[in-house]
Amino acid sequence: MTPHRHWFKSYSPHRIPIRLADNSTVYSAGVGSVVFQPVVNGKETRAVEFTRVLHVPDLRSNLLSCLYLARHKGFNITISAHSIDFKYQARTLFTATIHSNNSSLLEPVPLPSSFGSLSGH
Repeated sequence: MTPHRHWFKSYSPHRIPIRLADNSTVYSAGVGSVVFQPVVNGKETRAVEFTRVLHVPDLRSNLLSCLYLARHKGFNITISAHSIDFKYQARTLFTATIHSNNSSLLEPVPLPSSFGSLSGH
């Protein structure tokens, strides 16, 4: 889920309620795909396309479900003290840095929606 409409490569209106961890409810505005250019060990790797991403304008930050990726997409996710590694078929596709407030960040930001077609997972 992301509040950033301009990140979407494809987009369709889609409104559903989403209950957040604080028990509040926000609503999606749309759904589509977002292309992400990972950097692993300081080097750009193959772009990844996230599908079925919800556009939720009222979110303050992006949310990514590690459990969904592991259970439904075949990812192996390794969490260490300072980073999270997302592996698919034994290859690290992307990593996230863990910050002191226990949040994590995928870097860099997704590619603009005008970027060409790419395959991904």
